[in-house]
Amino acid sequence: MKQNILYTVVLSSIFILLEIFFRLTHSSLENMAKISNYFEIFLVLFALSFVPKKIATIFIGFLSSIFIIEILHYNYFGYFLFPMEFILFFTKFHEILETGSTVLHVLIAPIIFSIVLFCTIFYTNKLTQERLIFNKTKYLLFMIIIFPIINTTIHYEKRGLGDRPNTNKSIIKNGLYVTKTFLGKTLPLTLLDIQTVPTYKNDLFKANQNNKISNVILIIGESLSIHHMSLYDYPINTTPLLVKLQKNNKNLIALRVLSAGVFTDISIPMILNIEKRPNAVTHILSNETNLFKLAKDNHYNTYFISAQSNDGFSYIRSYMGIKYIDHYIDSSNYGYDKYTSTLDNILVKEFTKIDFTKSNFIVLNMIGSHSPYKTRVPQNFRPFKANSTLHNYDNTVSYTDMIVASIINKIKEKKKKVLLVFTSDHGESISKNGCGHGNIKNHFHYQVPAIIYTHKFTLNNDVLQKLQSTQFTSHYNLSLLIGHYLGYKTLHNLDTTKAYIDGNELSGNGGYLEYNLQKNNFLLK
Repeated sequence: MKQNILYTVVLSSIFILLEIFFRLTHSSLENMAKISNYFEIFLVLFALSFVPKKIATIFIGFLSSIFIIEILHYNYFGYFLFPMEFILFFTKFHEILETGSTVLHVLIAPIIFSIVLFCTIFYTNKLTQERLIFNKTKYLLFMIIIFPIINTTIHYEKRGLGDRPNTNKSIIKNGLYVTKTFLGKTLPLTLLDIQTVPTYKNDLFKANQNNKISNVILIIGESLSIHHMSLYDYPINTTPLLVKLQKNNKNLIALRVLSAGVFTDISIPMILNIEKRPNAVTHILSNETNLFKLAKDNHYNTYFISAQSNDGFSYIRSYMGIKYIDHYIDSSNYGYDKYTSTLDNILVKEFTKIDFTKSNFIVLNMIGSHSPYKTRVPQNFRPFKANSTLHNYDNTVSYTDMIVASIINKIKEKKKKVLLVFTSDHGESISKNGCGHGNIKNHFHYQVPAIIYTHKFTLNNDVLQKLQSTQFTSHYNLSLLIGHYLGYKTLHNLDTTKAYIDGNELSGNGGYLEYNLQKNNFLLK
């Protein structure tokens, strides 16, 4: 029994000490999780000390892996793991690898912790070879593991610990509950296509030729936060050209916007299909209110031009109404392999080739401020120092400023009416440790810009007042505005009361925010 206690004390102490050290070195975390959490770790390891050694070692290895993964994730993203991210790791593996290779410093603590844990487990097993073992405890361990997973599956509609991380809980407790939720809920719901959020279907829109203008352009930025744009009072002059254009042109309006989602493959399908709420998947797939379809039905030539890689849109193509796109261009058209993006200057090149004497609906999709930031601007474009993550990100913002300003200046040469709407798919948070997006609890991840520029016409005053009546508007309202000028009756749906920000699943199963635009607060769903 003494060796069982020694086994428990040593292993629980090393987990607890490493966690406390990690928390002390991260100001965004409490110095301690709840004491009860640490006592629970002690009890788990004490019970494990009586389990046959091979099984106990496998389980300790699993706990150690979860512990290290959570630390690595927090170092990079600034929050602990969500259940859906197990799937995202595999579906976005190349993107993660590309970004991770530029921030290797976040690996330092996980590597050191891994070595400490491995050595401690190895020597503790050696010192306690004669500990008391009960062979039947392995069955009890199996029941303890399997019961919470089954219970989560049965009660999948209820939310609980594990649906989203809780920084007041210990790292191991967060990891165990997230794993339980992933195995018991997220994975089955994904495989069986079960939704916990009611299905949403948008209105159908009637054509109204009085609204139609010749050319409508939507520019979708990437990972661009208003909090790094001098156009929105960021103290560093990252957007000098747009600031100048706004001062000199009453037809250029800058708005603050809540993105439809915190991931590209959530927000872009919502924007392109005029969707307001989560779980509009069936409606999106029907293409009934798809902007490309509406444009084709109203006799526009349609373009989707992207600086992003072919593979980057492999999970979005099904939702974007690709059969209604006349001209689809991505980085592969410029000789890159399917995993490699190009610079945003190709958008300007392709834009100049379009015949504006005809009616065109054009979507320009930027690589913008997508990590790794260093690779998103030309080598000779360095308005800010390139010796930190923050400077590299600000350089991408300035490059976006140059690209969007270039397109606006080219629009000024056109003889027909043009509407330009520029926004970003989602935001981004930047810290000394890393960067990222995907967390609906972080306002940096969903507060994005919108620039509306009109050429040879002005916006309806009522519409403008509605868009500016609240501190933030929504991607949904921007989509309605685009639909209106494509020649459809959409503006009666403009919503100045609520906006919805979807989490990491288009179905809404990953959680979402219901944002009160009037009171400027939200409910987490």
